[in-house]
Amino acid sequence: FYIKYNNLLILSSEIKAILAFLPDEKKINEKSIFKFISRGWADTNEETFFKNIKRLPASSLLNFSLNQIKVKKYWKLKFEKTINFDKKNFSKIFKENISLHLNSDVPIATTLSGGLDSSSITSISSDLLGKSKSPHAFSIIPPHTVDESKLINEMIRNLNIEHTYCNLSEVNIVKTFDQVILAHDEPFLSSCAFYQYILRKLISELGYKVLLVGEGGDELLGGYRRMIYPYLYSLKQEGKNSIINSTLDKLESFLGIPKKDAIINFSNYSRMIEVGESGQENIEAYSYLDDSFLKKYHALLKAPSYPIKKGRKENRFLSHLIYHIFDRDIPYTLRTEDRNSMAHSLESRVPFLDHVFAQFVFNHNFVEFMYEGINKSMLRRSMLGNLPNLILKNKKKYGRPGNNSYFVYELLCEKIIRMIDSDIFDDFNWFKRNNLKSRFLMDKDAFNEKSSSFWFRYYVLGRWIALKIA
Repeated sequence: FYIKYNNLLILSSEIKAILAFLPDEKKINEKSIFKFISRGWADTNEETFFKNIKRLPASSLLNFSLNQIKVKKYWKLKFEKTINFDKKNFSKIFKENISLHLNSDVPIATTLSGGLDSSSITSISSDLLGKSKSPHAFSIIPPHTVDESKLINEMIRNLNIEHTYCNLSEVNIVKTFDQVILAHDEPFLSSCAFYQYILRKLISELGYKVLLVGEGGDELLGGYRRMIYPYLYSLKQEGKNSIINSTLDKLESFLGIPKKDAIINFSNYSRMIEVGESGQENIEAYSYLDDSFLKKYHALLKAPSYPIKKGRKENRFLSHLIYHIFDRDIPYTLRTEDRNSMAHSLESRVPFLDHVFAQFVFNHNFVEFMYEGINKSMLRRSMLGNLPNLILKNKKKYGRPGNNSYFVYELLCEKIIRMIDSDIFDDFNWFKRNNLKSRFLMDKDAFNEKSSSFWFRYYVLGRWIALKIA
């Protein structure tokens, strides 16, 4: 993070250090607030939540001379060749990548969710380190989320490794919530960041200093359900109709919907691309925002969720993945991972986002990523023989740990009501004031899942202002 102040350039790995030096720079970046509260976007460019403080983008360098700041890229993904998938070679490169990230003179821990990514890292790490030095795996299963303990326990039995579940019964939710905000310097989007903070606190308390995590696997390898429609669209662009049909035939176990519904969704996606709609998944927040606030940043409401960058001719699927990695998901994901781990003096490593491995993955023909309608197909095929079938054959995609609805309607309900009644947002023309409280109570009674994302961000924003700005 950096700020130009008079003839000085002030830099820090955390915003709080800059604010300690320049307390008057706690000026809010309203544009970042709008993107955060309306669309759930954060860390999407060099702007932060503070008006004059910038972040240096990934794989970029900053040149400061004669009071001028120039930022330029020093690395980017290249598309020089296209290779077909080879199980033996992919497995070899993946293991070499994990081996590199296991370099350490202290014991290593891993997170284990029961999903393919964390299970693959834990399995290969255990195999490479040997029984006596196998990593200690840690898991957290928050209340009212999908219980993946069956998958986790299968991995523990299969590898015969040390494992600890995080106990949430003694956590002070409100006090810890503020600690997470202070650690992050900027607002965070969901309860996942809260639970990941608690898990890393436990890992640190048990004496571990190095942690391997599975972040980036979905973005790099094609893990999300929503990626299947850009994938089908790219197949259509290249005239691969037979692959489209075979993919549609095998999608039900991945998407959890009948083939006919997948076809309808694909048709809707294609229409959205052709007419240039934004493709936003959740527009619930708009109805809570002040009309003048919406009007001021109207262009952001219409911005495509996954735009094709001007001058680019990659297919739609690869463009989506790249946008996830460099613009939308990963910058925010790595910020939260870094803050949550370093708050507890943990060095967190993310093997899936190693630049050499990422380049290797993107050298493959795009058809391989979701081959026959299977998410993360290349990793899944390469891990045959290394993971239990229960893990390999599980195509369901669960969200990161946490449940926003439970968090806001149960754990934080009274706090949110008091926040609505308070003057915390009086200086900002962001929210409709007349019926905000009644809307929240209606959403609570209905346990409105879509609206819960807005209310979670509303509470985070209020606490952030109270802690960082006041």
